[in-house]
Amino acid sequence: MIKKLFLVALVLLSGTIEVRAEENRYKITYEYETRLTSYYPKKPIRPTGCGLGIEDFGVNENGWYTYNGKLVVATATNYLLNYGWRYADGVRLYNYYDVLILNIDGVDYEAIVLDSCGICMTTGRVDLFVTDKDAVIDTFIIVKEVTNEEMV
Repeated sequence: MIKKLFLVALVLLSGTIEVRAEENRYKITYEYETRLTSYYPKKPIRPTGCGLGIEDFGVNENGWYTYNGKLVVATATNYLLNYGWRYADGVRLYNYYDVLILNIDGVDYEAIVLDSCGICMTTGRVDLFVTDKDAVIDTFIIVKEVTNEEMV
């Protein structure tokens, strides 16, 4: 209980919105640990794999790109299979617009898969879109795959 109150206070003070899967009516279907790395586009006009560009995104207080309030990520995708990419055993594949919950340093964030990552096909990592080198993060996270109860 104290930990929960501490996290809520931290969120209120930092302005970060803590996402609780239970409160957003998500059902967690699978979870695993992987590495979270960062990607910052050098050219703002480069579209992501789903066709959206940086101009379509917002930025949170950490310098992380968001889309509709969710963190923008690239990872291993089914899309890359269409172009001859292979994936390593144990790597999870996603589709564009899949929603994940990323637990970063003890805080759950909603994330949305909007791009593909070739190296992620062999490592299983997730790349977070960030604004610049000052916003880079490289850590291990828990990824929670979810289903929205409205879709069940």
